[in-house]
Amino acid sequence: MWRLKPAARIRSLIDTKSPDLRALRLLSFSFIAVLLVFSAISGKQPHYVVPALPFATILLGYFMAEISVARLRATAFVMLALFAIGHAAASATVFKRYDLTPLASFIDERKDADWAVAYDYQGEVGFLGRIEKPFENADKPEEWLKSHPGGYVIEKQSKDPGTSEQIAFRQPVERGYLVVLKGQH
Repeated sequence: MWRLKPAARIRSLIDTKSPDLRALRLLSFSFIAVLLVFSAISGKQPHYVVPALPFATILLGYFMAEISVARLRATAFVMLALFAIGHAAASATVFKRYDLTPLASFIDERKDADWAVAYDYQGEVGFLGRIEKPFENADKPEEWLKSHPGGYVIEKQSKDPGTSEQIAFRQPVERGYLVVLKGQH
């Protein structure tokens, strides 16, 4: 794309008063407007950019019309290869911090026990763990475990809690650890 010198091409469109200029202006302003509106939303999500993709695709297509098919094919192959390598590397490292399957399996094996959470639970393991009844909220896990001796409390800790008799399970997650504390079993 940078070899096509889009800035010089836009200048030549302006100088020649090309009819394409009006369409490119509309596409550019539409793309920028959608991007600005969705950037103003406080909760950022990657899929918020989807409405801007058609505008960006048409703009890129316009400037890439002069590239040969062989060069496009080679570039696409390299990009797909880089994506595959990056995805494989992320799957082996980063994505493990987002996989809650081990915790869900632990919960599923003990689903008859009483369960509570001591953090801002957002339903992260509900489907994976096949939870049939909702978790209770436990502001004070120690007191909750005393009143539910066969129960478990899931809490989030920022540092590695190590091992102790009370910790039944721990799993590293995005920012810290999810730790399952057990009562007197």
